[in-house]
Amino acid sequence: MLLLLRRTTTTTAAAAVVVFSRFSSSTTAASNLPKPFSQIPWKHRSKAIQESQKALSEYLHTTRSLPFPYADNIARNSPNSLSRIVSEIPFSPATFENSFQRFLRYHPVNELEFLSESIGLNSEEKNTILPPNTFFLSDWKHFDVVCALAGLGFPWIKLGSLCKELLEIDQWQLRKKIAEIKGFYGFNSVCVISICLVFPRVLYDEMDGLLTDLKTLFLDYDLLSCVEGNVDSLLDVCEKIKTFYDLGCEMGKIGELMGRSKSIFVEYSKEGEWFFERLKNESPSILDSYAISCTEDLDKHYADNLTKIRAKRTYAHALKKLNFLHNIGFGENKFAMKALFLLNSSSCQLQRRFDCLLRCGIEYSSLCAMVKLSAKILNQQESILEKKIRFLCSDMGSSLQYLDVFPGYLCYDLEKRIRPRFELHRWLMEKGYCEKEYSISTIIASSEKAFVARISRIHEGAAKKWEEGLSERDGELGCGEGAAAP
Repeated sequence: MLLLLRRTTTTTAAAAVVVFSRFSSSTTAASNLPKPFSQIPWKHRSKAIQESQKALSEYLHTTRSLPFPYADNIARNSPNSLSRIVSEIPFSPATFENSFQRFLRYHPVNELEFLSESIGLNSEEKNTILPPNTFFLSDWKHFDVVCALAGLGFPWIKLGSLCKELLEIDQWQLRKKIAEIKGFYGFNSVCVISICLVFPRVLYDEMDGLLTDLKTLFLDYDLLSCVEGNVDSLLDVCEKIKTFYDLGCEMGKIGELMGRSKSIFVEYSKEGEWFFERLKNESPSILDSYAISCTEDLDKHYADNLTKIRAKRTYAHALKKLNFLHNIGFGENKFAMKALFLLNSSSCQLQRRFDCLLRCGIEYSSLCAMVKLSAKILNQQESILEKKIRFLCSDMGSSLQYLDVFPGYLCYDLEKRIRPRFELHRWLMEKGYCEKEYSISTIIASSEKAFVARISRIHEGAAKKWEEGLSERDGELGCGEGAAAP
């Protein structure tokens, strides 16, 4: 079982990487759905989103008597439903906030529609779980279960994965069951939440075998000390554990085995599950149709550099980083070596930053492609990456999919380049000096000389305004901090 998670250097393993890469890329397609709030002009979009979310939250809390934390979660996590309502209101920057509030006063919204999106239900699940022709949360008998889960610390946006499992249980049974699990097995709250999100049956069924395995791994072998003590980290571990049960391992029988090999749940990604499931169902003959050429099997540039690395005193550090690159899809070729020499962090730091970007919502296959194009994005701290992504989506009104086109966005300094350039362009748009909406890559990636020349052509006072703010910025930083050379 554990051999499935080891990377080997045989031709078969190389073929597996090729097949997995090709199949996974073919299963990822960009959505053709319109972006939320696309009907609002770009320069006003960020403010309009904030105003509409605030108004909806106040409406649910004040008018519909919903506790504020729940109202706020619904408003912040239902962009598509909110966008549909906003589209019914003629947009004017000066009157939008009042117009939206007035609309809510006279047009009751479909609260269940907002709730279902905010907790992560898709359309099929929504039709199965929610009663038809029902608008108000107070009319859905299971809403108290949702509130109980949120009150126990479950992440709001993940509650949808539990709702379909809990239609026949009330909130008091739920609270009792969670208390029993914590008391009998010794799990803390974060641990119980992560387990329930991946194995929801524990909330309404007897799952002693599973819980015993998890107790052995988490507490007896102290896996909890090897991961961060938050829901996201433990959720990732539980999903990896579930992979083995899905592949046929018996619950209650593998706790000791997992405990003795606990490092695999920290060091390895879950993304290989899809390929190995296919390999299991179709047999290893699936590899026969994928011939690997000599250039794929052995790259001289790669081999020469590998020899040089092994001759250095710090070779172990470099080999761990190289192994990380192979695990996310780099082949044994010059591209892996090029990326290796660009990365100035340890393998553990690289993995944490990679996982951070996954938690931000970037698809695994997309992130691998981004790293291949711009490996330096992993030289930055998690907090910096998170700030840049929030700015891209919230302030700039773009989406994560834009990073597929311009991954280098993450390599520029937020405070010294991205934000000031974006705000200057927004100022030009708001003042009516610029009618053309430039792409983010054009705004950010242009050299300083080209940027100043362009804004000068747009408006003669723009360059002066830019120079006035230049003293507050110390120039661009290297990508280790968050910026890259243009």
